[in-house]
Amino acid sequence: MGLLSPKYPDWHPAPEELKQLAQKCVSLCADNDTDLPNIATKFALRCPSKYLTATVIGCSSPEQVKVAVKCLAQAEIDSNASLANKCQIILNSYRNYSWPSPPE
Repeated sequence: MGLLSPKYPDWHPAPEELKQLAQKCVSLCADNDTDLPNIATKFALRCPSKYLTATVIGCSSPEQVKVAVKCLAQAEIDSNASLANKCQIILNSYRNYSWPSPPE
């Protein structure tokens, strides 16, 4: 839904605080010459749950498919694991959080 992108959609249902924290992570990733969606994708591919090993990635263009495949190839050798950990710390207060869908 775009929350991890540099410019999330105005209609995004996340609380304002979460949007601000996500943007903090976006900036942190940009300062390290990468982007948050790639960090998150590699994390999901590298750290599957012991109960669930499927990862669903939404792509809206052929370029996004290419990036997703590249993330898969790089997931196990990702040099950005410490950056992913920093983002997890920033977003920790929203771990396991979900918003109503559809909104109330």
